Amino acid sequence: MTKRYGWLVLGISVAAFALGSGLTFVIAREHRWGIGLWLSDFAKSSGFAGLCALAAATIAFTGISRQVRVSREALAHAEKQALKSRRHTQQVFEHAQRADADRAWWQSFQWASSRAIPENPSETALPLVSVVRALEALARSASNEVQRGAISGVMDAATDLSKSRSINAQSADEPDPDSDAGIQEALEAFVTTTANTSASSTGAEARLYEIDVMSAIRRLSGPSAVRTAPALRVESGLLAGDVIRPDAVVTSHGQEVIIEVKYLRKSSSMLARRVRETVARLSEFQRPILIVTPSESDSQARRTGRPKVAVVQWRDANDDDALRLALDRLTQRA
Repeated sequence: MTKRYGWLVLGISVAAFALGSGLTFVIAREHRWGIGLWLSDFAKSSGFAGLCALAAATIAFTGISRQVRVSREALAHAEKQALKSRRHTQQVFEHAQRADADRAWWQSFQWASSRAIPENPSETALPLVSVVRALEALARSASNEVQRGAISGVMDAATDLSKSRSINAQSADEPDPDSDAGIQEALEAFVTTTANTSASSTGAEARLYEIDVMSAIRRLSGPSAVRTAPALRVESGLLAGDVIRPDAVVTSHGQEVIIEVKYLRKSSSMLARRVRETVARLSEFQRPILIVTPSESDSQARRTGRPKVAVVQWRDANDDDALRLALDRLTQRA
């Protein structure tokens, strides 16, 4: 563009110089005739003045156009620099915001974890339902894997502590501090929020599964048929001296059946070993044993070697019939 305007100005200048020189030569001659006379008259006319004005306007327009182009380029450069500056400022602001958010998140996490698992044994931990709700809120606002992993660890520890607390309360004939009616809803929200993330907790999923299983048994046998199992001190064998307590006892067809819930996230080769351990631990009760698990049990897991032990897969209400059938079989051959 700049070269094109330069050649245009040069051409106009050469033409004007040639025209002016010719006119001067012609006008200066003593005998003007023909073309010379016409040029002499044209030089004095308004047409020649217009031509000169057009040439001057062209030159002026070329200069102004160049100035406008330079101004536009300068403005575009300034806008580019301003945009770059705004982006940098925005990045600095967003970084500061993230730093503030992370700091606030960790402060909230420290508050929740210190009350879920007190360092001082004399301090009373928060009820599990409060811990679950607090950690579920933190899981929704977690921004990295470190935070999500911390949530998972605290939730696992909190559910283990809650389990021990419930057993101790039952042994002392005291109300279970974590039997709040809202615990199922809180656990469902936590499990849904953390599903397929590093914040997911096996402890929370197992506790929710146990609650769901007990609800299913109450549907099948009636609310009054399910009760807390008594603690039993083992007097002999490898477990002599240990105090064991099944998850629950259900009365079906006039017979008491021990319910033991074994939560595994998916089918696992460990199920058979877990079944054998459970049978050995609960055989002192001298009652039929029903082991409920969400995992698909293979023949090895179901082969307990005891006629009063059954393993059943239960995942949701669609498996209620299988659960009912397992209870019926145990009580009929008890």
